[in-house]
Amino acid sequence: MTLSDEEFGRILGDSPVIAVDAPAGAGKTHLACTVAFASVPKLKPYQEVLFLSHTNAARDVFRRRVSGEGRASSGIALKTLDTFCIDVLSPYADLWGLPTPLRPPTPIPRDWFLDVRRKAATLFERRLEIARAAAHRYPLVLADEHQDASIHHNSIIQSLARVGSRVRMFGDALQAILTFDPTIPGWDHLTEGIATIELSGAWRWRDAPELGEWISAARALLKAGVAIPLSNAPVCVDVMSVLGTRQSWTQNADVLKVLRRLRGEESLIVLSRRNDEAKAIARHPELDLAVNEGSDQSAVEQVVAEVVSAIGDHRTIAGSLVDFMIGCGSLDPQSAQLIKALDRGNAEHGTAEVIDILRARADLPGLVLAVRAARRHASQLGWTISHPMSLNTLAALPLSVGVDEVRELIFQAQRAAAETAVPSRCASTIHKAKGREFDHVVVPWLDASTFGPDIKDRQLLYVALSRARRRLTLVVPAQNRSPLVSV
Repeated sequence: MTLSDEEFGRILGDSPVIAVDAPAGAGKTHLACTVAFASVPKLKPYQEVLFLSHTNAARDVFRRRVSGEGRASSGIALKTLDTFCIDVLSPYADLWGLPTPLRPPTPIPRDWFLDVRRKAATLFERRLEIARAAAHRYPLVLADEHQDASIHHNSIIQSLARVGSRVRMFGDALQAILTFDPTIPGWDHLTEGIATIELSGAWRWRDAPELGEWISAARALLKAGVAIPLSNAPVCVDVMSVLGTRQSWTQNADVLKVLRRLRGEESLIVLSRRNDEAKAIARHPELDLAVNEGSDQSAVEQVVAEVVSAIGDHRTIAGSLVDFMIGCGSLDPQSAQLIKALDRGNAEHGTAEVIDILRARADLPGLVLAVRAARRHASQLGWTISHPMSLNTLAALPLSVGVDEVRELIFQAQRAAAETAVPSRCASTIHKAKGREFDHVVVPWLDASTFGPDIKDRQLLYVALSRARRRLTLVVPAQNRSPLVSV
């Protein structure tokens, strides 16, 4: 890190709010850990340092780093901003007409979290005694990835600063990729009028300095709106030129050839712009890729809802099971047809066991038992599982449980999934990979449709490139190449 003693002293000092402008890999998490550890001994017994992240991924990285420092992590509270909003509102849920206990419903309505954020911000603004109580509990607040904070998130931490907390905001304008949310104003707006310290360096690439230098240079070019030259890339950056169109890149023979060569890589992520592309590439069993699901359990919610509404209808439930299995990866078409038709006569042992369960029980316990059997006989069914979290959530449901309890269990599974480490080899959207690091990153299709000239596309590409610790593989189509690179 390139941070002077004077700048570090300012961060540790009494200023109510300081922004730290920190590009990817500059040592932001290390700095935040250092600040947290330096502050904990000065706390009173009932106080904690509050680490607030925008994503579960960033929170988990901080948790691992804190526990990996060899020091006790007591005195440090780790929360996402949305979890903190729920904590703030929970004691007053009845007054706001909200359910008690306060937690996201299943499925989560589109604006549910927006409403919670707005109400939490309003509570702190209008009831200063509540904000003061929180500030007394958390005298130091570390706001991570703050370029993705909404106006309501930012209002909450500014309220804490006004009543006594010391707030340190970490962010980077070029990593602001949640541009689809109009309530997120961006890093430049959030830091307007706030003292800012610039953090630079290549902490992430201390073992691969050549890659760090290249990504740093690419960052400067992306900020300036200049194409990144790939012809002089270092040896740690593989550039592959291929034929084909974006519509078919997940089936492109050259792309698949590249990924097959990387099957032995222990830490690898394939990054796409769209979720369906990440799922499609992970369905190739020979690539040994799981889908980075994060805490998304929507597939489980959907199949449970379908089965609950079709109790007693054996074929409908069989069809729902098949759809779920296909959604979790890829399923042999013959197995899918036999299960849907409940055709036991032509089925082999594993498929026959699944069919027997569905014939015997046309209800939610029957679905759970059938899923467990299908998982045991996955190889015989020709079932390649690329969504293990969704599958494990459904298979773990108890056999005797009411619908309301099922919703509670799915909610708990979502929280557990958020705590689960990302698979070491996976396919993911760039958005879901935010805050993660992998030894090898593959950006499989650098075309103009995926990465255009807009600032949001430049930000997305930078986030993708900066996930790599040691190596990058960039696949560039011969036609319709992205204007963000030059070959």
